[in-house]
Amino acid sequence: MNDLLLPSNGSLAATQIDHVVVSNYGIFCIETKAYAGWIFGNAKDDYWIQVIYRHKERFYNPLRQNYAHVKAIEELILARYPKAQVISLVAFPDAGKLKISGTDLVGYTRDVIRKIKTFDRPILSDSERDGIYEMLDHTNVLDKEARKAHIKGVKELKSA
Repeated sequence: MNDLLLPSNGSLAATQIDHVVVSNYGIFCIETKAYAGWIFGNAKDDYWIQVIYRHKERFYNPLRQNYAHVKAIEELILARYPKAQVISLVAFPDAGKLKISGTDLVGYTRDVIRKIKTFDRPILSDSERDGIYEMLDHTNVLDKEARKAHIKGVKELKSA
């Protein structure tokens, strides 16, 4: 599933999730950052650094950002599907070099795919998996005005 907008109890009324893989092995919540250059960070830090040549740009730790996404999914599904496990992953498909410490949940696209494949013990039945997919699909906000309002809210948070 791509580009989900789900209700949230965070600082905004909704949260936008780049990708969700719903499988028998877990639910994988993937934040994708299309950043070039070198990326430096620690899982526990609030901010990470992108370096392109000598230019440095600070950005919010995507693991922290994805935490809100994971919580939104959990709040939606765990009451009905308590066995479900939501795993946070971050992909940097365009990065030149990744220097991330303190976690193995961040990598290039191939690393994220490899990580998903390490989950090889089914925890959900086919009907539970399908039910979770349907629940996420039906909760996804498709209204264009609501999506515009969400983007505006994100921009206001970033400029604050």
